[in-house]
Amino acid sequence: RAERDRLAAQGPEQLLERLSGQGVVFVAYHPGAGHLTIPLQDIPRYQDNPLAYAAAKCFVSESQYRQWLDHFQQPRCEALLPGGERCNLPLDRVDNPARFVAGDTNCCARHKTTGRLRTVS
Repeated sequence: RAERDRLAAQGPEQLLERLSGQGVVFVAYHPGAGHLTIPLQDIPRYQDNPLAYAAAKCFVSESQYRQWLDHFQQPRCEALLPGGERCNLPLDRVDNPARFVAGDTNCCARHKTTGRLRTVS
């Protein structure tokens, strides 16, 4: 009981340092990034913004990671139809955030924006 009270009186940083010194490894799972081992010195950065941390590990921006995550969780065409509703056609899921291209991999063949550029002769 005395040991528990002593540990409780310590700040969170000292507790994390002690756990790390005892071999505890900090791991978080994020889709697209998998299981991330978080070094002790990265814990504050991870706590500030877990999605930005995962995005950096996937070598994409936080914005791209968020868009990809929406697609990953519900792979459907996001194009808006004239009436304002979404197309919502089912799509093949892109499993890697770095391979996600907004306007392409989150749209059906009819609504893709890539490949529609005209060449001027």
